[in-house]
Amino acid sequence: MKLALLAILLIAPLVATNDGGSDRVTLASGEVLTGRVVLEDAARLVIVPRRGGKERVVPLVDVRDAITVERTLRKMFERLDALATDDVEGLLDTADFAAVRGVDSLARILRLRALLHDPTSKRAYEALDGAERSRGWQIRIDKTWYTIEELRSARKRWRDAMEHPTPHFVLRTDLPLEQALDLALDLERTYLAFYDLMRPTLPLRVFEERPEVRVYLEEGSYLEPSYGASSWFDWDANIVYVRAEEGATRRPLVYEATRALLRNAFYATKGAGGQVQMWADLGIAEVFAAAAQGEPGKTKLDLGTLSRQLYALHAQSNAEVGIDRVLVAAQAEFYVGTIAPRLRSRSYTLTDFLLFAEDATHREKFLRYVMSSFESQGSPTHFEKIFETDVEKIEAAWKKHVEEVASKL
Repeated sequence: MKLALLAILLIAPLVATNDGGSDRVTLASGEVLTGRVVLEDAARLVIVPRRGGKERVVPLVDVRDAITVERTLRKMFERLDALATDDVEGLLDTADFAAVRGVDSLARILRLRALLHDPTSKRAYEALDGAERSRGWQIRIDKTWYTIEELRSARKRWRDAMEHPTPHFVLRTDLPLEQALDLALDLERTYLAFYDLMRPTLPLRVFEERPEVRVYLEEGSYLEPSYGASSWFDWDANIVYVRAEEGATRRPLVYEATRALLRNAFYATKGAGGQVQMWADLGIAEVFAAAAQGEPGKTKLDLGTLSRQLYALHAQSNAEVGIDRVLVAAQAEFYVGTIAPRLRSRSYTLTDFLLFAEDATHREKFLRYVMSSFESQGSPTHFEKIFETDVEKIEAAWKKHVEEVASKL
């Protein structure tokens, strides 16, 4: 335990950040509000003063302009997606756009990406508070100066892992710098996609307690769970663990980050609670993992994209393991034993069905059930109450849907 704690303390933050700066809302009256916009939907926003005070609900019709972390993220990614990967000046312009709006962590990530493409960029070094020294331009990290080439490669040991904060996560990894920066950006893309899915139904608030995401290239340092998975989320400690695999790290990262988002968004909204019912927790995570497509750092989450593998697995034994078994399965059952693969495939297909099938007619009720399960109301009886029907009717429609999808695979 002491060695593990020491390893955590020795992990060096790659850059200092200041994403705690205030959001700024300008009203039609000319009044300016500063603080943190914790909720924004189609009709209103809610802003909480940084130094205490009562939160204020503002109708969007009364807002002339708003500069918030979330709005900046969306605009930043729009600009980033329009750039060529090696457009150094475009990256630096986008970094300046983020920085002037208070999103320093992502501004620094983009500046580091620019240096990877152009290690001679004086503009990038100066923005990163670098200095021209005896070995050329360098960046200072925890009292030590590094060249960009020294930072480019993978860390030799986990204890030398770098920290890459983003507005909503803290990524720690010993991966090569380019891969690490791509994962950091994709974490924030997952964040936006998560709130886009949830917020039309659930008034989820943003969270201040950023989950830690640890991605291990050095396999020997990876903290493996008792059931032997290559990725997992520690709900109590709020830490994601992922063992990096060549060409296959993004999927488990998005999967476990989604679980972290459920935990943190629900705690921020409700203030207290338990844990989302396991089948729904894992099912939503699988929906997001299946949706992650595109090049690293520019991941698109096309929600509703099917996991062909999981649908095929379910269809092979559609008559086995019914909905009544899925709704009450304990966490260990999804990971251990011969029933685990069937439970995991069903948790995904049931979630996908309830979110997207039949013109998404079940989505609102499903998301309300997910929130209520966080408040310890995840029983089959409560499921029937929210859906206003017997589970057998839901099961019949679900199984028919699985058969239809599987027939087209």
